[in-house]
Amino acid sequence: MGRVMDKILINAAMLLAIAWLGGCASMSSEECVNSDWVAIGYEDGSRGYTTDKFGSRRKACAKHGVTADFKAYQEGRGEGLVEFCQPSRGYNLGVSGGAYYGVCDVAMEEEFLDAYRVGLQLHSLRSNVNDSNSRIYSKEAELKRTKEKIRDMQAELIRET
Repeated sequence: MGRVMDKILINAAMLLAIAWLGGCASMSSEECVNSDWVAIGYEDGSRGYTTDKFGSRRKACAKHGVTADFKAYQEGRGEGLVEFCQPSRGYNLGVSGGAYYGVCDVAMEEEFLDAYRVGLQLHSLRSNVNDSNSRIYSKEAELKRTKEKIRDMQAELIRET
């Protein structure tokens, strides 16, 4: 485990550069050759990504004749998922309205999902409040326009008499 963490810390800057410069699906030949697949897997796992992310990277690297290391990726992703699958992360994901893709191990998933559901419920309640406030503001604006029309009509009636 220490070896993996050391690799992650050493290669964090490179990983950020890869993500910033190339995005997920378009990796250069140099990025493919120099990638630390353990660190990439860790990052994906810690974000709750499915292995579909690996698939897009694998395809990009295959175009450059480079084979992505799935075993190393899975090793890092497994450790990243331990970080992701914490109840606090589940809650935060729910509060932000994020989707959960069933990536947590059964042993960790129950607590994660309990927290996720609480966060999702709060997100839903906040959305309902925001929607209600929008409708109230809309009706208030409509009422204001109607009152202005009534005043204009009253003023017109007074001028005609």
